[in-house]
Amino acid sequence: MENVTPNQQQVSAEILANLSEEELAAVTKFLQVQKKKKERVLDNGLWRDSVDEWLETLSEKTRWKYSPIIAKFEEHVNGFRDEEGMKPIERVGDVRTSDVEKYKAWILEYSESNNTRRSYHYAVRSFFTWRCEKVQLLRQIDNVFHPFEGVKRPTGKRRVKKRHDVLTKREVYALLDGAIHERARRHMALMYFFALRNFEAASVRGENLILETDEEGKEYIRLTGLWCKWNKEIGKEIKDRKCYQARALEILSPCAGMEGYVFPRKGGDRHRSRRTTFDWTKKSARAAKIRTYDHEEDGKCNSYVSTHWLRHACASAWYHARVDLKSISAYLGHGSVKMTLRYIHADPDASRKIEY
Repeated sequence: MENVTPNQQQVSAEILANLSEEELAAVTKFLQVQKKKKERVLDNGLWRDSVDEWLETLSEKTRWKYSPIIAKFEEHVNGFRDEEGMKPIERVGDVRTSDVEKYKAWILEYSESNNTRRSYHYAVRSFFTWRCEKVQLLRQIDNVFHPFEGVKRPTGKRRVKKRHDVLTKREVYALLDGAIHERARRHMALMYFFALRNFEAASVRGENLILETDEEGKEYIRLTGLWCKWNKEIGKEIKDRKCYQARALEILSPCAGMEGYVFPRKGGDRHRSRRTTFDWTKKSARAAKIRTYDHEEDGKCNSYVSTHWLRHACASAWYHARVDLKSISAYLGHGSVKMTLRYIHADPDASRKIEY
């Protein structure tokens, strides 16, 4: 009876006196649970220490991206509190739902870019989600961060609903044959045969591609020593990757050993931008009429195919060739097999052969 107070559910002593022992035990247990939930809502963790701990759990690239965003969130929340004559936030529990709502309103005024809005939205939501899971809080603040009006979903995710299958090998080869020029063909070949991302393929140098022969006399092309920068401070090195495909040798052999970037800009001191190489793939897909559709606004022919589809197609092709998932995950550079599973799609040709 010590845990039952007048403040909890306002249960009177007369009602409790008429309850049986089993009913009284159930009521007591229920009130204890409610009390624990109320205590868990108040997060007494220090704000700065919690943010630093959260940033350490992120990858280097994500940490670089989210660190200034969470700092801006703190700055704006302190500004809101200062207007009301309140002290700056010292603990995570000091952040109120009203502060979050004001921050969301500021996001819409700050930028018209959906990508920027999503970044500012997801970064702070990620922190509160992590904090809730760590200290087992009720997700009162986190629920405020669900998608809201003004932040659109990425168009790529909408396209996924319309694309039912991954690119088949036949479609990839048709895409290579229908490339708008030789540079586009080489760029798409690098992404498909070596499972590179768009910016990784764009930053390949001639010295990174080496033609070699193995002990059995089979010729192959090796990609090695490729250093890719996400920004001026952060980057990573692509480990050795080999390809024995005859089509890869045919397309990429002229690039092996050449000076400078394979896809240089004017002057040769920098490589082509991701936007440019992305457009190469789009135009090539339209020219080859692969996964095309008529645009809703102007009625022009467009294609769902993007540069990253080739990386998905490569991973799926290996999986259907019975390469184990751990090897595929290591080759793609993923941190876990769970991420690699997103790249595995059903083989359309094999699916048509299944009889029910």
